[in-house]
Amino acid sequence: MNAATRGHSVTLFDALAEIGGQFNIAKQIPGKEEFYETLRYYRRMIDLTGVDLRLNHFVNASDLMEFDEVILASGIARVPRRSTASIILRY
Repeated sequence: MNAATRGHSVTLFDALAEIGGQFNIAKQIPGKEEFYETLRYYRRMIDLTGVDLRLNHFVNASDLMEFDEVILASGIARVPRRSTASIILRY
């Protein structure tokens, strides 16, 4: 969004139907309702700054050919469950 406010044309792809990634999981935890507001803020800023938001779009290399610059922000990997983690640590 900072790039958009500085006059750059910005396109944001998200493979899911809504922005936010794991924020959408975290906001469901009792006591973490502030994440609803965080996501509302980002949605509003996307609208205000004119960011071209493309939801439900898993990006491939051909999608990126039309852009001069690309920033990859792919989120984080989920932490393995304890049973999975113990299996990984044994090897």
